[in-house]
Amino acid sequence: MNKVQNSALKPAQIDSVVLLINDSKGSFAQKERQLRALSFYDYIDQYIYPVMRFGTVAVEYTAPSATIRKSICSPKRL
Repeated sequence: MNKVQNSALKPAQIDSVVLLINDSKGSFAQKERQLRALSFYDYIDQYIYPVMRFGTVAVEYTAPSATIRKSICSPKRL
């Protein structure tokens, strides 16, 4: 929603998108069809969607310690 709210859309257009996504009932596909019906959908498709397709993934990795354990095996007596 941040991308929509910070876009060059007019305030009324931003409100339409926010209400449609947050407050309307229906599945993702139904909301997508409603978005496509908006007169300014071309702007959303060209300038907002492409930016939303990129993300950042951060992974923290801690290497296991290099502790070496020795085990002493004694032979079994019969």
